[in-house]
Amino acid sequence: MLQFDRLKFLDTNGKPIEVRSKQFGELFTKDNFFKCFSKLSLDQSHELKVCSMDITKDVYLDRWPVNEFLGLLFKTPFHSFQTELYTTRGNSKEGKRTGIVIRSKFRKSGGSSVRLTLYDKYEETKEERYKGVLRLELKLTTFKSIRQKLNIPTNTLFEVLHSQTDPIENLLTTIHNSIMN
Repeated sequence: MLQFDRLKFLDTNGKPIEVRSKQFGELFTKDNFFKCFSKLSLDQSHELKVCSMDITKDVYLDRWPVNEFLGLLFKTPFHSFQTELYTTRGNSKEGKRTGIVIRSKFRKSGGSSVRLTLYDKYEETKEERYKGVLRLELKLTTFKSIRQKLNIPTNTLFEVLHSQTDPIENLLTTIHNSIMN
């Protein structure tokens, strides 16, 4: 089931509304979105267009520390992807390095680039429940990329929440194949 850290959608008047999981203390899924964001009903979700989002996945690493795993991944040569350091203040050099960002090197005409952020969730929060958790966040920022990555016909909130396609898993498969070739 897909989890979202951030969803930005247009209300019926075209005004953008952004909802973040920090506001509710948990990631959004199709099962809890309307409980967390009670201003909307399921019926309204068929009319609202999602324009950007952060899809999230937590991976529990029990074999090695998260920072060691990220260090190895950072040094891995990719054919179609580039890596850069991620810090607690975005990509500035002043913050503490807690992860990496993987971006596509090449873009097809009319396509959007990939941006997958991987970071140590414990380092960000200092909460014990996140010890050993690698957080992956995929940012989708166009109507087209949302439809393509989630394999849905329209950008309605309902379609987004009920997508059966996991774009992070698909991207990880692509990255793995890039390493192996």
